[in-house]
Amino acid sequence: MTSEKILTQEEMPKNVQDFKDHPYYVLERHLKHNEVIHPKRECGQVNVGTAAHTNLEPIYRRRDVHQLKSADKWYRLGREIKPGEQPLKHAKPRRSRQQRQPFDDDEGNEESDSSLGAALYAPFQTALYVPPPCVRGRVPRNAFGNLDVYVPSMVPAGGVHVRDARARHAARLLGVDHADAVTGFTFRGRHGTAVVEGVVVAAEYEDAMRAALDGLRDLQREEEEAKRGQEALRMWRRFLLGLRVVERVGEYASAEERKEKEKEVRERVEREEREEEERRREEEQRMMAEEMAGGFVLAEGAGEAPAQPTSGRMMAAAGGRRGVRSGRPRRAGL
Repeated sequence: MTSEKILTQEEMPKNVQDFKDHPYYVLERHLKHNEVIHPKRECGQVNVGTAAHTNLEPIYRRRDVHQLKSADKWYRLGREIKPGEQPLKHAKPRRSRQQRQPFDDDEGNEESDSSLGAALYAPFQTALYVPPPCVRGRVPRNAFGNLDVYVPSMVPAGGVHVRDARARHAARLLGVDHADAVTGFTFRGRHGTAVVEGVVVAAEYEDAMRAALDGLRDLQREEEEAKRGQEALRMWRRFLLGLRVVERVGEYASAEERKEKEKEVRERVEREEREEEERRREEEQRMMAEEMAGGFVLAEGAGEAPAQPTSGRMMAAAGGRRGVRSGRPRRAGL
């Protein structure tokens, strides 16, 4: 079913709010700041006033609404403005910090009010951008010395876009003419930085560039392997040094432990010898005490008597018995 038949079958809304985001009809009041109706062909009217005071507003088809962009935005999409085209609309101007401050003179206010934003163009006002071609191996450049390649169609005729981080190095090694390919911008704060992805070279150097890139990849792979080998050797060296340190520390610790063991054993032997000597002395004293416990005690002043005759010895023995015998003395005459 064609769009014309759909429009004839689709009933037109009666309320103003129903026109907002309607798939087939639109009111100019509901357009966004970057939208425009072209051509302005009315397909009906709607009363936006009251029954007493009618205010008719034209109705347009949704297919006549166009998205507008600035010339720079169209250029980043690989399109350029056709010669002689006039902007259909201007964007809202961005008020600077100076414009936000109040002015005392009216002339400054008139200038700020009359300032316009960026000119906006519709798609039918643009054409495909065709960059200058590569001639005799030379790559065209912009004012900054690089080449804008926002879309594939912006690659110049006779050139090829080599997307590789080492493409610039390969082109310098080969000595071929090349230009950095700017594929976009990154914005941090209010500063934009160009994003460079590879280079653009003449098509006749493409095979040489691919071969050089393969060689650079192999070289990088070898360097990475050598770096990994050096790192592994460094780690092994560190590991072996650690083992040697642990072994040396273990040797020092064993010597100290051996000295402590010898000292401990020496002290233990000396202690056991002292204890054995004390036990031997105590045993000798005990034996001497036992030997002394079986004899008698001499009377005070008594000593070893000189040799005497037998009768004298007998009398001395009798006298001695009287000296040591206990009890009452015998009565005389008994």
